[in-house]
Amino acid sequence: NQHSVQINVRNDDNSQFGNRTTGNIGYAYQINPQWKATASFGTAFAAPTFNQLYAPSSTIRGITYASNPDLKPEESRNKEIGLLYDNGRDLISASYYHNEVDDLISRTAIGSLQRTVNIDKAVLRGLTLNGRTNLAGFNIKANADFQRPENAANGNLLPRRAKEHGMLAISRSWQNWELGSEIISTSHRYNDAENTVRMSGYTLVNLYSQYRINDDWSLNARINNLFDRKYELAYDYATFGTNLFVSVRYAPSL
Repeated sequence: NQHSVQINVRNDDNSQFGNRTTGNIGYAYQINPQWKATASFGTAFAAPTFNQLYAPSSTIRGITYASNPDLKPEESRNKEIGLLYDNGRDLISASYYHNEVDDLISRTAIGSLQRTVNIDKAVLRGLTLNGRTNLAGFNIKANADFQRPENAANGNLLPRRAKEHGMLAISRSWQNWELGSEIISTSHRYNDAENTVRMSGYTLVNLYSQYRINDDWSLNARINNLFDRKYELAYDYATFGTNLFVSVRYAPSL
């Protein structure tokens, strides 16, 4: 009827880090045909990868990248509540989350040395908003995330994580054509746990199109980073400037 419950249980048997059992319980209440309230609580476990533990050190342009054989696995507790409105055409949702992570696996910079380390306690909390609608023949989708990903010991932002991120997409279909554009924007972030190496925020504009040749075949094209924005997700790692993708897709109808 109006109640939904989901329960998940997972077991990891790791030869190096032992046995861990994690799980999740979620509940949803259908207030009426359009409105739904949700809540969930879960735990998680993530072991370090082989490369994070044992990859050989390498030096590139004066910066040494090192692994860490003393890494410990991440363990976390995740809570979330949400509210959803969906009438079949319009959708709006809001979710608040609060995640606590022990021994978060991250990278930090100490002078010219970049190394994978554990952050003893990290807290990630925030609000995620989503929406979609059709207005005057235009399909509109948007999402925004306002979060505070921080080191619980000192309040610093976690490395390479921005506090704000958003996306707006507008598209229109006409006969066999679909044309659309996306605007993606994010605030600044830091490359290191000490928050000394700042990377600027950025806004990207993408364009895309699809031509449906018939029920099975379509021709697709995308232009990403239309205005050739220079930006970084990790310090001193280049990202693509303006780039074009063209593809042909075959998806047989049943």
